[in-house]
Amino acid sequence: MCCSSGVCGPGIDPMLLRVSADLSWLGKQGLTVERVNLGQEPMRFVETPEVRELLDRDGEDALPVVFIRGEVFAAGRYPNRMELAGALGLSL
Repeated sequence: MCCSSGVCGPGIDPMLLRVSADLSWLGKQGLTVERVNLGQEPMRFVETPEVRELLDRDGEDALPVVFIRGEVFAAGRYPNRMELAGALGLSL
């Protein structure tokens, strides 16, 4: 992956484009969003017990892992905007 968002290069994945838009929307709602890329920051994955446990159990199928308020919210998929809004008490 050439950039942290995955929304780059000649073949942009539509799902990653949606995720990027959803994360941007969360930022516009005043929330802090942090995105970590395994290829760029592997130690962050190893040093996070919940992520390490998921990776040990499910391998790469555990990715992505989405945390909300310090707790695992989703693993193995990106939640959609409606799920994110519901979990965070936001209106669409």
